[in-house]
This record gives sequence, structure tokens and C-alpha cells, in this order.
Amino acid sequence: LTLNTRTWFSKEMASKNNLYRYNTKDGPQTSHSRTAAVEGLKLDFRSGYTDSTVGVGADLSVYSAIALERSTAKAAGGSNRLLVNQDGSVVDDWSKLGIAALKLRFADTQVKIGRQQVDTPMMSFFDLRALPSSFDGASLENASISGLTLKAGYFDHTSSRAAAGTDE
Repeated sequence: LTLNTRTWFSKEMASKNNLYRYNTKDGPQTSHSRTAAVEGLKLDFRSGYTDSTVGVGADLSVYSAIALERSTAKAAGGSNRLLVNQDGSVVDDWSKLGIAALKLRFADTQVKIGRQQVDTPMMSFFDLRALPSSFDGASLENASISGLTLKAGYFDHTSSRAAAGTDE
């Protein structure tokens, strides 16, 4: 069981005629900059496998984020780092199930079913923000040939790094 915390801060500056747009009670506003500051928390549990012909295990992670900068004007419509409501107001905090996967192992083959983090040449989770992304589906990995790892999978939803739910 591991608890991981990280603080994310960014300040974006629009160039030339680009402006960030946001709404206030006085109507639409614009800004040449926007700020995101978030504290992310990840509680991870990774089990081993049962001692049987087909080993069974589980991976489970709970993610939570706390907005450190909550000003609608400074957030200027949000970004892919900060969760905002439709009216542009910053969501104070949000939590989600980050990983919930059943895993099975037989010899050199591992199968995972559920929400997981995937790292292949075709798709990969992104872990450079306050919270990482994850994917819903099934994966298979085989490493029975020395120096070669085969990976296959099917995923139909993603949980992005700045969202409380999933997208198709």
C-alpha cells in the first residue's frame, strides 16, 4: 500500500491575439494568462498473485485532487490540468477510482481486466500531472520468449488526468 502526493503548478501565457475565455456574473471575460495549481493524492494497492496454477491478484488505486488556485479569473476557463464546472468556476476537489483491475497469471502470461494503466507503443497512460490517466478494458501480456514481450488489449473508455469520470 503506497500513498503518493504531488503538487502541480502551471502558468500559461497566451501569445499575440490568443486569449483565454471565461464567464463571470458580469458576462464573458478574456485573459492573456491562466494558472492551474492542484495537489494530487494517489493511494495505490498492488497485490501479488495467489500460489496456484492460475495466480489471481488485484490492483486498486484511489485518486483525489484538491484545487489550490480556485479563482475563476486566474483559471480562465480551465485547462487539461484543472477541473472546472460549465460556468467556469473551479471544482474545489474531486476523487475517482484510478485503477481497479483483476489480474490473472499463468506461466509467463498475465491478463488484466478492469481499469488499468497501459504502456504500449500504440497507447500509454500519462503520469506527468497531479493525477495520471487510466483505461477501462482487458489486456494480455506474454513474456515467454526471452527478449520479446507480446502485448494485446481492448479498451473502450479512458479516465483522463483532469476528470472525475470516464470518456469513450
